[in-house]
This record gives sequence, structure tokens and C-alpha cells, in this order.
Amino acid sequence: MTSQNQTCCKLTCYLGIFGWCIQDRFSLSELNSAEYICFNLLVEEKLSRTLESFWNIESLGVNSPDQRLEDEEALRLFENSIQQKNHRYEVRLPWINENVIMHDNYANAERRFFNLLKEFRSNLNFYKEYRQVINDQIKDGIVGKVDPNASQGERIYYIPHRAVLRKNHSSTKLRLVYDASSEDKNWKSLNDCLLHCVNIVPELLKVLLKFRLHRIAFTADKQKGFLQISVSCEDRDAMRFLWIHDESNPKVEIYRMCRVMFGAKSSPFLLSACIKHHLRKFESEYPETIKLLNNYMYVDDFICGINTEMEAIEAYHNANTIMKKASMTLTKWNSNSPVLRKEYETDNIRIQHHCVVHHQRF
Repeated sequence: MTSQNQTCCKLTCYLGIFGWCIQDRFSLSELNSAEYICFNLLVEEKLSRTLESFWNIESLGVNSPDQRLEDEEALRLFENSIQQKNHRYEVRLPWINENVIMHDNYANAERRFFNLLKEFRSNLNFYKEYRQVINDQIKDGIVGKVDPNASQGERIYYIPHRAVLRKNHSSTKLRLVYDASSEDKNWKSLNDCLLHCVNIVPELLKVLLKFRLHRIAFTADKQKGFLQISVSCEDRDAMRFLWIHDESNPKVEIYRMCRVMFGAKSSPFLLSACIKHHLRKFESEYPETIKLLNNYMYVDDFICGINTEMEAIEAYHNANTIMKKASMTLTKWNSNSPVLRKEYETDNIRIQHHCVVHHQRF
């Protein structure tokens, strides 16, 4: 339409401040009168793509046959590879196929790491905080230095990393996130080489609605959920990254992730699948608590509701016992019940006292 006003049949089109509009008289019989009804026409490619993406995301459970086959393959690979070593689960990365070929992505990782070093030089406190996180992860076995003399995995990939600052967070204020979608031209990224895994996380809306159906509400958080699951040594060289330990001697060293990392598209699936696998072992021993953990666990948040304080206290102790046997700790317990909050506080004091006594002995 090129003119300011055009009439076709009984409809009138005009260009207003909100774009092209269509206007006509429309009879409202119940009011025994006629009113003007105006429709706004908006054609916006970016908005159209956003809406299409939104509806694709919302179409949960409506997958193509190819997607269902990929989901089944991811579950099969997971069940065939998972094992528990010293109370910690170990998994393989869900590769799209065993023969997938990867470029090492070193040039991208190096370029972005040098940009990160510039940030460190301009903000020494940022570097110290970043280094502290890396050092803690080395001490906890979450990352490890690559031995140049050791045998390498079939796939080698270097991942750029960055910090996500969470100033209002009560525990970890700086979290390292890895860009597993980084790629060189004409080569695939790590995420491109991993299966698009089935979504086995309960729907958040259902979790939140059920959460408030009961008189007693309580919540908890799995401490460092992803980082409590080991990745098989076969796949660790696909999670390499660059680092320096001394700003005065900027020698670039190579490290690799030993646990499931933030940034890989398979990580939420691996965490949820591990928990489901673990919970099945306790269905006969703690049937009611297992139901709660299965239905109210959203990724690494436990958002639960129950009818009485006694049931809630039992679920609290049972859930802690079950998750500790997978080297996962439920923390930040909170509730609308003063009785439960008192139970949590008493346990925290007991745990802190135990840690002090243990530290004094050694």
C-alpha cells in the first residue's frame, strides 16, 4: 500500500502511528448499536522470528521422528556409559557419532584468552577473584592440568571461558562459563558435535504450581550440581582451556575440565539423567521422598510442597541422605514453616561444629 488511505469493499485502510490499520463498522447485536473496530497490521521480520522461536520452544513433547531417535540414542549412550566411582558418578559426553571429527579451536580460544588477560591487567581484583575460583577447582579435582607427555584423547578442543558475576549471590559470586559453541570457519564447535539431548526436566510451570498446593513449602539447592559429575577421561581433552597462574610471569598453560561444565548443551541432560538414575536405586527404601525428588527437582533446585511439618522434616533428612550418596549436597534450605527453619538452623550449627572439631584434630 502506497497511499495514505485506501478503500476496498467496506474496509478502510489507513497508515497511523502504529502502522497500517484496517477499520470497518461492526454490528454488536447485544448492544443494538454499531461500533468501529480497528485492527493493526504489523509485519516485522525480527518479531516474526522471535515468535516462531518462542512457539518452537513451547512445543514440548511434540518432536519429529528424527528428534525422537536422537533422544533415544542419547538415553542409550548415557545408560551404557554411566558408572559410580567412590560415590561420584562418571559419564561420557553424548557424541552425535563415534567417528565425529573436531577441529581443536585453539586459535579462537587463544584470541579470546588474550582479550581476557587485558581485562585482568585493567582490573587486578577481577583477576584475583577469577584465579581463586580456578585454584579452588584445581584443589577439588574439578579441573586438571594437561600432562604433555600423557596420551591424548581422540578429540581435542579448546574452549574460551569467561566470568559471570553474580554480586547478589549468597555463595559463589563469580562463576566460570565455557563457550562450547565457539568454532572456526567451516568447522564444528563442541556443541555441534553433541547430541541434542531429550528434555527430562519437569516443566517449571507445573513445579511452581504444585509447590503452592500444600500448606508447607520448602526449597533447597544442589551445591555446584554440574560440577559434582565426573566426565570420563576419554572425553576430557575435548574440554581444554588456557590459563595463567601468575600475572608477573604470563606463561600460558593448558588445563581441562574433569567434570560436567557450564556451557555445553548436554550438561542439563547429564545432570538430570544422573539424578534420575541415582533415585531409582532408592525407590523401595524411600518411596515418598523419591516421588518428591522426581516431581519437584528442577535442574539443581528442589522446590517442594507438603502438608505437615512431620512429613517435611522426614523428607528433609531423607533427601539429604539420598543425595549425599551421589556426592551431591542439598544446601540453602528454606521454608515458610518456623518449625522447619528451626530444624535447618539446628542442623547447620551441628555441621559447622563437626567441621571445626574435624579441623582441630588434623
